[in-house]
Amino acid sequence: MQSSQYIELFYVDAIKNQIEINELFSLLEKEYENKDIVDALFINFHILKGHALGLGFKAIESMAHVLEEVFEGIREAKLELNHAISKEIKSAIHALGKLIESLKSEEKVKYLVQKARLGAILSELRIMN
Repeated sequence: MQSSQYIELFYVDAIKNQIEINELFSLLEKEYENKDIVDALFINFHILKGHALGLGFKAIESMAHVLEEVFEGIREAKLELNHAISKEIKSAIHALGKLIESLKSEEKVKYLVQKARLGAILSELRIMN
């Protein structure tokens, strides 16, 4: 299998993953306390991060990693999901989707602001704990 075939497989899988992430997050916005949805999102980000890392897609890996860390904090009840954090997560998920789409479109995607905002939330979490 050629590397371009790996990229195509990753792209198809990542798009499916992104669709599931969007659906799960829409549900979570209605049910902030639903642990099953939080767990499913954590797993989706973890899998996407690992696949992106394996193929060297640093931006996708990096954004998925910070989202994974946020959901790890929520899973462990160290971070409370509220409207403000939900808004930042939604923006980061959107940026992650754009990064995935850029594999085909080759569009330059600005994502560092969203990543930094989630990083700031995680930094506060680490200071508090």
